[in-house]
Amino acid sequence: MLNHDIEEYAWSPDGRHLIALVNQQACDVLFRIDAISGEAVALPCPPGNYSGLHCVRGSNDIVVSYDAPASPPACARRRSSCSRG
Repeated sequence: MLNHDIEEYAWSPDGRHLIALVNQQACDVLFRIDAISGEAVALPCPPGNYSGLHCVRGSNDIVVSYDAPASPPACARRRSSCSRG
């Protein structure tokens, strides 16, 4: 269970997972949530602010816009995040 606000979410292309952008203490964290069990797993991403969350059809990638105090805004693509395996 997540005890923080979900800012954005996107379904994985296979519909088995929900990718959630969660605000935790002024930093965004990406979680993969199993649609059946509800198990939430934090995805390995650097701390910062994310927006524009999308799962890429035909892959396990997610695409987000990323911004942090030490770096300019950028678009980030994370591999093997939308689904397990």
